[in-house]
Amino acid sequence: MNQSLRKKTVGLFLVLINLLCMHSSAQQKDKTILGMISQRNAQSDQQANLTQGFFEVGGSLGFHNTFKNGDDYSHLILSFVSEYFVIDRLSLGGQFSHYSTRGFNETAIGPSGKYYFFQKDSFAPFGGLAVLYNNSNDFRYYFSTKATFGFKYFVTPAVGIVSSLSWFHLFGGNRFDSRATLNRVSLEMGLSVHL
Repeated sequence: MNQSLRKKTVGLFLVLINLLCMHSSAQQKDKTILGMISQRNAQSDQQANLTQGFFEVGGSLGFHNTFKNGDDYSHLILSFVSEYFVIDRLSLGGQFSHYSTRGFNETAIGPSGKYYFFQKDSFAPFGGLAVLYNNSNDFRYYFSTKATFGFKYFVTPAVGIVSSLSWFHLFGGNRFDSRATLNRVSLEMGLSVHL
């Protein structure tokens, strides 16, 4: 009788161990599946910053250097941009800039576009183009083309820190001699929000 009871106890013990192992395995599978779903959602949220249908609104502060026939002078630049992602990684819109140095003020406005080459984790390098109409406080005006290369680091899926280097070519208008060769280089840091 003791032997029969011992067999039943051992059998019951083995069944309990088996049930515990099955439960633990099922929990592990659930964790794995939930982990995969959550990782996929996180990746999709991270990539959603640069997808069609999002707006980008941002501002930056920078340092500008203008080269004119061998001479050069510097000033500060404050820029704002608002663009819409027409397709994944390509945004189109406009930008507004304000330049200031030693009593001289100038504003620029025009259409702009930006293309993000890829996004790796939180980093996204991009290239941009803009055509701007510039008007100064002495009632003179001219046009400029702006080519930009930069990087964006996303601190959250919707907020990015931007660092960029731009080259400007100035032409037309009544501000400069038509024979003058004018170029600008600017280095800017800023913040952008994707909505």
